Amino acid sequence: MPFDKTPAAQALIHELDPYHPVAITLNCQDYYFGAYAAGGDILMEDVYPIGINSTFSKWGTVCNTTLGDCGCDNCAGVVQDVASRLDDLSQYEVWLGRWPLPKFHNPQVFHGEDYWQRDPTAAEAQVMNALAFNRGATGIFGWTWPGSATLFEVHSQMASVVTSAPVADFLLGGKPEKLVVEGYEEILDAAYWVDGAKALVSVVHGGYEDIPDSVSVALPVSATGIEAVVFGGLEWELLGGQLVIGELPAMSVSFIILNIKTTM
Repeated sequence: MPFDKTPAAQALIHELDPYHPVAITLNCQDYYFGAYAAGGDILMEDVYPIGINSTFSKWGTVCNTTLGDCGCDNCAGVVQDVASRLDDLSQYEVWLGRWPLPKFHNPQVFHGEDYWQRDPTAAEAQVMNALAFNRGATGIFGWTWPGSATLFEVHSQMASVVTSAPVADFLLGGKPEKLVVEGYEEILDAAYWVDGAKALVSVVHGGYEDIPDSVSVALPVSATGIEAVVFGGLEWELLGGQLVIGELPAMSVSFIILNIKTTM
């Protein structure tokens, strides 16, 4: 598509309705990002990594960093592809000196077309959404409708939490800060948001095996207690300034509201 088409479409839509945001979905990882992203008010990524062959396509060709079409551009075929792509989009904006646009995640709610062998499981769907939130995404927008009844129910359950206070206030009110869980950097992704005397901590286990040992998440804020685990249903404790759990199930998401000390 010619590079001038997305800015031209954006300009026309703004002329017809000045308050109508224009979202653009980038299918590729970095194909002329600067030119195509110039036509959007919102950037969306459609990373669909579940059930793909990331190295060999249905067209009988290999997939690598320069050619091939495997249903998810330059993906490894894991849930972490969502986080990586959103990291990429933010980094490109920095390199181009652009004001960061709002980011939306297009969840994978389908399979087929000889690219995707199966739907995501309920747990995979929740994990990919949470990874997007951990990278600052402020919207989840499914590309197809209807999807399966199972995934509809999964997304509806998560939506009821993230679109309501107090979680929505955190997700929309500021940029998340990354937390590193030592020893589990490859499979655990954590972030936190602060709003006054409270903090939201999101802990995402993106691995396919349970962690049977105790997991500790060091906190950069001084927490006085856990107000609620608002999503995930796991029993976290606050011990010695850390969030601690005895074991962590595979493909799990926890949203935890903390009470924190504030400086006067």
